[in-house]
Amino acid sequence: MHLKSHGRSGFLYITDNGRIAEVEFELGMNGLIFYLNSLTNWSLPTKQILTVDDKQKVRNDIINWATKTKNAIEFDD
Repeated sequence: MHLKSHGRSGFLYITDNGRIAEVEFELGMNGLIFYLNSLTNWSLPTKQILTVDDKQKVRNDIINWATKTKNAIEFDD
């Protein structure tokens, strides 16, 4: 997991076996809001489609990361 912020928004980069998912976020009233609805592809390798299982794993990875780092989060779905 790598967090890159640009003011109130940014990206969380999640790596998995040589693949990278780029999840957009912004700072909301209750914590970081992650936009998983717009996440459809792995960024690397180029435009490889995320399966339902991959997307659930990304969601779980974000939840685990937030628990470890004590970040309040929510999702757009």
